[in-house]
Amino acid sequence: MILRRSSRSGNGFTLLELVVAVAIMAILVGIATTSFAGFDEKSDIDAIRSLQGSMQTTISQSLDVMDTTASAMPANNLLDYLSIDGNAVLSAPSGMADSFSLSITDSGRGATFDVSDNGTVKIASLTGFNNYTVTPEGKIEDAAATIPVCPPGGEPPTPGC
Repeated sequence: MILRRSSRSGNGFTLLELVVAVAIMAILVGIATTSFAGFDEKSDIDAIRSLQGSMQTTISQSLDVMDTTASAMPANNLLDYLSIDGNAVLSAPSGMADSFSLSITDSGRGATFDVSDNGTVKIASLTGFNNYTVTPEGKIEDAAATIPVCPPGGEPPTPGC
């Protein structure tokens, strides 16, 4: 019996094996990218909601102590008490505590807050968000959740379709 020596050394991968491995990696990257796509917006929304709660508490307490209204209270002192992450800027365009603007520098997103004279903080608008909207009541809503699901044509019409 004669043993033949193969011309291929057997130490490497064939071109087909490499193409299959690259294709599998591309599919996995595509799945991971779509899975993590909304997390950055969600974290910014969570930060805005947290800031809204902090503002509500700080402004309400300040109004009680100072016995005044938000439109008559200077915002400078409040800005010192509100905890803002290093990648965001909170400002009061009017200089009074009746309106605040938040700019998140990393993502380019932001929010505007309106404060009533009794200290209620509402979100007036969002900037740079694709998946979230603000209701007339000043609450953040997931835009995808507001799209009605319409039944097939044979069923009675559903409101909003």
